Amino acid sequence: MKILAPVIVVFVLFISCNQLPRADYYEINGLISIEAESNGDFENWIVEHRYTTLGVTSQKTESDTTGKIRYTFYVSNPGEYSIWLLSSQFSDDPDENNIDVSIFNEVNYEIESTTIQLPQRQIPEWVSDTENNDDVKVIFPEEGIYSIEFNSKGRAGYRIDKIQLSLNNEQAPQGMGFPESTDPSFDPVDQKREQFIRIPPQWAFGGFFGGENNDLIIKNDIEELLKRGIPVDAYWVNGEVSTDISAFFDQHNIRKGVRSSGVNQDMYYDFALLPLHSNLETIREIYNNTRAQGERIHRGLTFSGISNTHNEEFKLYPVNRYTGYESTGFELLKDQIEKVSNPWLTTYEIPFLTHDLVSLNLVEEALKDELIMRWIQFAAFNPIMTLFPASNGLFSESGLNLSDRAIATLKKYSTLRNELFPYIYTYAHFTRQSGVKMIQGDGLRSTQFMFGDAFLVAPISESG
Repeated sequence: MKILAPVIVVFVLFISCNQLPRADYYEINGLISIEAESNGDFENWIVEHRYTTLGVTSQKTESDTTGKIRYTFYVSNPGEYSIWLLSSQFSDDPDENNIDVSIFNEVNYEIESTTIQLPQRQIPEWVSDTENNDDVKVIFPEEGIYSIEFNSKGRAGYRIDKIQLSLNNEQAPQGMGFPESTDPSFDPVDQKREQFIRIPPQWAFGGFFGGENNDLIIKNDIEELLKRGIPVDAYWVNGEVSTDISAFFDQHNIRKGVRSSGVNQDMYYDFALLPLHSNLETIREIYNNTRAQGERIHRGLTFSGISNTHNEEFKLYPVNRYTGYESTGFELLKDQIEKVSNPWLTTYEIPFLTHDLVSLNLVEEALKDELIMRWIQFAAFNPIMTLFPASNGLFSESGLNLSDRAIATLKKYSTLRNELFPYIYTYAHFTRQSGVKMIQGDGLRSTQFMFGDAFLVAPISESG
């Protein structure tokens, strides 16, 4: 009997690695994402911080043939791409408020030219419109290196913050857009999803009041609110508080906060209101100092401005607070609602955005009652409910500066807010885990939004 020796067959697999050509940016799963300031100061464009973003701004030149800035990228998946631009208003005249855009192939042949209609506002907004209100699209016919160029024609004041190109418009930008697609091995969509978010402490999802620095007025305010059945979860003071008022806060289980100068001081408060233009280093230090008893093991809380939101680190230090300087009254209320709910605005990126109460002192007497009620209704359906009195409009030395009707509205919505705590706090944790905010807007109705999955909120923002 013949015994056959076992035969071992070895298959050698040769893997061919097609390395992509070197490029500044890469199309990754149908997405190209570009930070405009990544070129640095470029010819007649300079890097500037404005509002919530870093970007480039065009400078005046002697000739209208200069003022071009270009970005180069590699496309692996040919097809039709929508061009999105994060920018702001250039001119009050709609006919002038646009910028020329050209697309070039690898041999510098122009394959497409168009204009993008810029936003009709001074704050950054995502746009993808031509002068004829058509979406801005470009077809990349084959795989390869391409460039996108913007031309200021020598005029100063054009602003470019970010550029995004999306295959079949499947990844429309929101908020601050997606991280840069500079490394083909990292998907910007996954990178965005994995950005770390801290949520405020549990007690911060109630109602915030405050603004005084006089012990007697503070006591009167809080006692008046509690007597009317209005829950007070937190109260901030405009300076140091006495031992007596501190004990009063503890007695009523009210978290105390302070308006901080932004100095890296030790904090003996549960939260701090910081100057709106505080830098991240200061915010980080004060945030850590608000963590319980200096142990730095609990979540802290700061109310800072929105000027640092171009840096994803801002999501580690909630909450961000917006104050509108450019409008008042119902116009300001509508503006605040849109800052929260319009996905084309950079403020939409902020997971826990709140606002200062409108200054009632700047509103006609006949409108005060109506305005404060509408503001309370809107505040109740924010991630964080704040009723900070701007210019002491909510409180006065004689107590609540509100009509019985407005006080009834405040009680109704403050109570509802407390009843919704399990729902709101659940969505806060969902935001931390998924990066998805509890407020979601559709981009079509800019003052209407979903508050979680259960509530469609359409705050009234017009008088009458």
